[in-house]
Amino acid sequence: MMPLSIANVAHIGSLDVYSGSLLMVNAIDHTTLKIYPVGYEDHGGDPWTRMYMHDCPDCTTLLTPTTRVSRVSFKNNVNTVALWCQANPQLTTLDISGSTAMTQLICNGSNLKSLNMKGVFLNDLRVFGNELSTIDLSEVNPGFVIIQVFDNKLTTVNVTASANAEAFQVHENLLTSLNITSSGVGPHGPTKILCYTNLLPTLDVRMCEKLDTLTCHANLLTSLYISGTTLLSSIDCHDNKLSEESVDNILTALTQSGMADVGTLDLTGGTNAAPSIVGTTAITYLTTGPKSWTITTN
Repeated sequence: MMPLSIANVAHIGSLDVYSGSLLMVNAIDHTTLKIYPVGYEDHGGDPWTRMYMHDCPDCTTLLTPTTRVSRVSFKNNVNTVALWCQANPQLTTLDISGSTAMTQLICNGSNLKSLNMKGVFLNDLRVFGNELSTIDLSEVNPGFVIIQVFDNKLTTVNVTASANAEAFQVHENLLTSLNITSSGVGPHGPTKILCYTNLLPTLDVRMCEKLDTLTCHANLLTSLYISGTTLLSSIDCHDNKLSEESVDNILTALTQSGMADVGTLDLTGGTNAAPSIVGTTAITYLTTGPKSWTITTN
């Protein structure tokens, strides 16, 4: 099949494409496009390799999974709210810049090495299981529902979170730096941070007042700062390199007024130090006093 081009067609309502041999689709201006994966309703064969879709003001939800698309250019689609292009093992490049209404991008399980999200205000970003070494989250909505960028090759992540921010998952990367800053008023999220299996030497979550779950095991942490995270009730920090002072600081932080009364804390494994008398006193208070924590240490 030759390349299919739809240009300046103002009245077409929708286009459904079932093809096993389509190589490229250009859809420009006023088109709602649905593309079905190979195998959908027994349509077999080799899928297309390129997808270009620019300046399509009436497109809303685009691109269901295929299997061998290598490049997706999806620029300036100002009314598109969602793009799904997951499970494309040949997909290395994705450009959604200028798609100002887009709030959801799902492109996990592909082979992405380049992702351009300039001018896109996402609140649902799922690009886990790719080959990304850098990602710019400055365009992501601070009140994000979910950010899943785990299982990539990221070394540094910076994100801004507001009171509405929820799940933030950056585990299984190569992170040496993770910076979370706050935006707006009120207690800030995210509520869950999963950053385990990285190379982080230090982690500070004190700006995340709404945090309830922190999973940061299997890093290189020598220090962890949690003061003021009054909802934090689940901390998994095993297999790190916490010093005695850091272990004591974590334990005493949990005894502060306003901190959770019930929770779990794992500081075992790795070269995490055992607590000093300061830390063991805090453990006694947290486990047998007015609080009811389950705490394990080296």
